[in-house]
Amino acid sequence: MPRFVDVTDTSIARTVLGVEGSVSVTQYGAVGDGVTDDTAALQAAFDAAENGGVVVLPAGKTFAYPSQLTVPVGAVVQGPGRFWSTSASLVATHASAFIELNRFAHLRDVTIDGGGVAEWGVMCTNSLKPAMSNVIAREFSEAGFIFDATQNSLISDCISHDCKVGFMFLNGAANIDLVGCEDSNYGDVYGADHRSILFDNSTDSRTQGSVLYSGNRAIRFGAGFLSTAPQSTLLTFRTVVPLEG
Repeated sequence: MPRFVDVTDTSIARTVLGVEGSVSVTQYGAVGDGVTDDTAALQAAFDAAENGGVVVLPAGKTFAYPSQLTVPVGAVVQGPGRFWSTSASLVATHASAFIELNRFAHLRDVTIDGGGVAEWGVMCTNSLKPAMSNVIAREFSEAGFIFDATQNSLISDCISHDCKVGFMFLNGAANIDLVGCEDSNYGDVYGADHRSILFDNSTDSRTQGSVLYSGNRAIRFGAGFLSTAPQSTLLTFRTVVPLEG
């Protein structure tokens, strides 16, 4: 029977969130004070979880990364929850910093913060079946969630908060399901440049039960998408806002 433990107790080496075999990023030297560059420690922990391992971000910690982080094939990166008051955070401290999600990788229950400095939040490039659940991407100057030539992905209960584009689909991204996701743009930070969802040359992407708080700039279709197969995309929202023009 699983043994449930306090995820902040890093003295328990390999039992966390009730899952035997998990490890904490702090075991690889990550500090989590929001100032120390934790890139190398985080990447080492992620790499150790390749092909089915689980690595945990302890609650109440803020891990800074000024460069790219890659979640390798089949790895699971697990936080304690997505709520800002209790969640572990990954904070991008440089414009070029982003998180790359490889094939069959899973990111869940964590907040990723661009602070208005970083351009890109979580990127899936030429990936197959990456998954995200309960992830917040906030304050990225280009996009919170990016799917570039990626296929067969399930993104559930994720939030883009004050990003220029919430969810971006590019270069033949296909069969991407957004389920219960949200885009919030409360401060109207990017004005007319803001988009909740941007499709450009992508097909077969679906949104189910998503809520978009984006005024009349909810959806923008790139010309490539419109000229290929718009009929293959199903968009269903609990809240639908008419497009401008």
